[in-house]
Amino acid sequence: MATCEFLLPKHHVDRLVRQFSDEIDKPLNGGGDDPYGFPMFNTFVTKFPSNQENGNFLGLDIGGTNLRIASVHLEPGHTDSGKEITMENFPVPIECRQGESRKVNVHFTSTNNHKLLIKCSPCFQFFDHLAKSIDHFLRRHFPQQTETIALGFTFSFGFEQLSISRGRCVQFGIQTNLPDALGKCPLELLQNSIDSAGLPVKVVVLANDSTTTLVYGRFVDPQTRASLILGS
Repeated sequence: MATCEFLLPKHHVDRLVRQFSDEIDKPLNGGGDDPYGFPMFNTFVTKFPSNQENGNFLGLDIGGTNLRIASVHLEPGHTDSGKEITMENFPVPIECRQGESRKVNVHFTSTNNHKLLIKCSPCFQFFDHLAKSIDHFLRRHFPQQTETIALGFTFSFGFEQLSISRGRCVQFGIQTNLPDALGKCPLELLQNSIDSAGLPVKVVVLANDSTTTLVYGRFVDPQTRASLILGS
């Protein structure tokens, strides 16, 4: 009896389905100016994997909760024997999720007996932290890596996709607030931090989490046609 209040009549469910469908159709039909509407951005992914991919790749997935970095070795056919994945989770401190998206210098000054003491402390922020985590991953799993390796960047915040390797940040959330990154390309920001760290990594693809989930789902089940991310 206590669960009865959570049961929805069929006509309520039907109304939710219609409203959800309308919210999807609205931006696709040119009515995408509502800041609270669904941002139906193009992915620029025009085909599924061929199952003939070959080589070593890195993947980075960052969202409101997790930072995951993975290395993937693929051989044609992508059977269990032809696919190797190494994955590691990294924490992202809240101070790295707030404020400047590039490294800044913070100066603290104080006076004592007419002496001026200046302390300079680098404030490593969001994209620099991602690059630092990539560095830790490479040192731990690929200490001899010298050749440039391609990285796919899953950016699970709101951004408008401009090409397969370019985007424009439009919104953040879930304790992440990087106002100076709005309007900028997350791939370029990450690549700048990677280059500053001197890492042999080239970011070649930018995608959102639903797109990469669809691609991976296709590897798991060739009948996969759509993906959905449910989060807070």
